[in-house]
Amino acid sequence: NPENILALTFTESATANMRRRLTSLIGTPAYYIGIHTFHGFCNKIIQDYPENFPKIIGSTNANQVDQIQIVRKIIDENNFKNLKPLGNKYHYVGEILKNIRQLKSEGINPVEFKDLTSKINPAEDKKNTERLRELSLAYKKYQDELSKKRLYDFEDMILETITSLKKNKDFLLDLQEKYQYILVDEHQDTNGAQNKALELLTNYDANPNLFVVGDEKQAVYRFQG
Repeated sequence: NPENILALTFTESATANMRRRLTSLIGTPAYYIGIHTFHGFCNKIIQDYPENFPKIIGSTNANQVDQIQIVRKIIDENNFKNLKPLGNKYHYVGEILKNIRQLKSEGINPVEFKDLTSKINPAEDKKNTERLRELSLAYKKYQDELSKKRLYDFEDMILETITSLKKNKDFLLDLQEKYQYILVDEHQDTNGAQNKALELLTNYDANPNLFVVGDEKQAVYRFQG
């Protein structure tokens, strides 16, 4: 059935083009096929299953000013040694935000990052270990502050979808039953978080109906990780 098919690509223009081409081939059923960007798909899931997303439902998207203000507040309230240089205590604000975005893009939440940093041996690189542990604390406080202010950022849509699918087996089974055939276009540009979402959606069957198209020579989103 068309509603059991999910097609994922990277731009809204690509989804529109895909829908248009499908309509010319198969007619009306094309409108029942799920064709989305990764973020658009996760946003649809959040809107369709709000009870599984208490952190995001009712929240608003944090803009760049919100994000900078939150990180500055965290720096003011914590005695960081590596992320708060004496000359300019806000020097690493941009770097902290960049690292948080990269962690989210790889599907790593604050608890998982703290667990990873706790396994690092300080004897090998004490300064870098301390810096990562401070970043781990900043990441947790950043997420806490977003929740407190009823905000979420762009990367949270995918990260929260992954978290909810991991926590709620029935929710995951519902989606696996709904989306039985999955196409991923431009797969060379997927990041870790997007791949984790795919793995969860397709892990019910050892041989899922998953069709992937990609060309590493065309990777244009390397900055995603």
